[in-house]
Amino acid sequence: MMNRVDNFGISGITLDQLLGDSVFCLKHQNNILPSLCKNMEHTLAMQIVGGVALLIGLKMNFDPVGFNKDIFGDVEGVDSNLMSASRMAIGGGILGLGLINLYCSLNVDDTAAKTILTGTAIGLSAFFLTIAGAKFRGYTDSIPTLPMIVLPSMVVLCLYSAFM
Repeated sequence: MMNRVDNFGISGITLDQLLGDSVFCLKHQNNILPSLCKNMEHTLAMQIVGGVALLIGLKMNFDPVGFNKDIFGDVEGVDSNLMSASRMAIGGGILGLGLINLYCSLNVDDTAAKTILTGTAIGLSAFFLTIAGAKFRGYTDSIPTLPMIVLPSMVVLCLYSAFM
């Protein structure tokens, strides 16, 4: 058993307590790592979704013209101020969603995390359906690749983490 002086800078915690139900310490009941792992799935999912949403929102706000060109190509009006302003507003919503998930991943318990992940999945699904609806209503020729891949992936991650 390791003494409390040589514990990798963690005050008052032995290596046995940190490792949990590993081969090294099957007899100890006060283990830290297993309790961290129980909460890590929700926390990690919220941080992944929050980080991706944060990056997308920042890109939409810092370079709305470039973001529009990446999605729609070099079409007439893609660099207009009105289109850029609407892209920034949409990006602000995505940015807010990302920040909420990042903040809550550090400050909520399991039950609240499941609720937030479910709500995030519902919001991202509505956002995706709005984008897909533009194609089905004839406003665009196709669904842009980025939201077609990223949004359903984030929805699946949220729902998997919330219900598994």
